[in-house]
Amino acid sequence: MNAGTNAATKAAIIQLTRAVALGYGRLGVRVNVLCPGPIEVEFMRRSENSLPDPEAARREIGANCSLDRYAEPDEIAIHARYLLTEAPPYVNGAVHLADGCRR
Repeated sequence: MNAGTNAATKAAIIQLTRAVALGYGRLGVRVNVLCPGPIEVEFMRRSENSLPDPEAARREIGANCSLDRYAEPDEIAIHARYLLTEAPPYVNGAVHLADGCRR
């Protein structure tokens, strides 16, 4: 998936989340979206390895993150678990960025 497709897909999911949150909030259903950045998983390695210079691609992606690295899967899971609890009871239709990247 190229960057343009990824951005368009993420934007569509965000809008869908907001629409569903508005439609079902009165029924007690909360809908939020978690937008992770690059994650240290096999899929990322395969994607990088399909490029002419995998290590340069990895450095470039990492350089765009203020934490200067990919997320570990457990770091994203912590955020997801939080959203699945009752801890954020008044959060609905929110976009949660877990990307460690500059804005």
